[in-house]
Amino acid sequence: MLNLEWLRSFKAIYEEGNISRAAPKLYSSQPGLSMQLRALEQHLGYKLFIRAGRQMKPTEEAKQLHAYVLPALERLEQVEELFQQTALQKRERIRIGLCSEIFSLVLAPQLSTLSFDVHARFADNSTLFKELEQGLLDLLITAQPLDHSLKKRFEAAHFSQEQLYLVGSKNLDLSPFRQAIEAQDYKRLTQQLREFPWYAVINEMEHSRRFWSDNFDESLPFQPNFMLPSLATIIQCLKTQEGLAIIPDILIQKELESKELQLIWSGKTPSVNPLYFIRDKHSRKEKELELLKAIFKQKMPPQIKKELQS
Repeated sequence: MLNLEWLRSFKAIYEEGNISRAAPKLYSSQPGLSMQLRALEQHLGYKLFIRAGRQMKPTEEAKQLHAYVLPALERLEQVEELFQQTALQKRERIRIGLCSEIFSLVLAPQLSTLSFDVHARFADNSTLFKELEQGLLDLLITAQPLDHSLKKRFEAAHFSQEQLYLVGSKNLDLSPFRQAIEAQDYKRLTQQLREFPWYAVINEMEHSRRFWSDNFDESLPFQPNFMLPSLATIIQCLKTQEGLAIIPDILIQKELESKELQLIWSGKTPSVNPLYFIRDKHSRKEKELELLKAIFKQKMPPQIKKELQS
């Protein structure tokens, strides 16, 4: 079978008429090129060039061979060039798992500035941790600490935090709540809170349970009235309909400032969740992951950054 390198060497010598000029075109040495030519001639069984001083004169067999192989070699060179260009243009891909709200708040506005592709995955923490273990994610952003059993393979870096707030729709009368809070009558406060519709996220009740346990020293004693797919949909509902929800502060700053929602209570015991970057310790995508970390540190809402520094 003809060796492709033999034919490439033959083509270069044929077109240059000289081994010394042909060798640099193939990033080869003159002895190396001569060896390729001898191997081709031995395989075919006839001479391809006649030396005339420093020139290499093609034989009739060489002229025929050149006519046959030239179109194929040119096509192969075009394919090689195309794939080399594609490799140079190929962008790295980062697969990131996080909640959709933080993605929209922090990363979505920055996508056009990135020199790599991002595949974002939105799911509950349990699912995202499984996908991280399976190698389906390069980065996980979560408030859930890294389990001890995973610390050998993965590392978790704390980069921010969120505080859980009890919030309500803008038309609620807050005076009964405030009176109970000021009197530290938390039993009365729980009774008042249960008189209103509650919203929570399907399969992600941890926020509500955590806030209730931290501040009322008991488990959440009721089932929310409306179970929705995301915190973003809860925020939208509370803007137009009466109700209450437990929502991280980083997601509702704009709504609180514009008075589209009301802050009812930040709690007698602040319910604070650290936020972590979790990644494989041996990832080869160090540059891209560090850039994402820098974006999140820079673009997190100012209130949170201030709290971290205080």
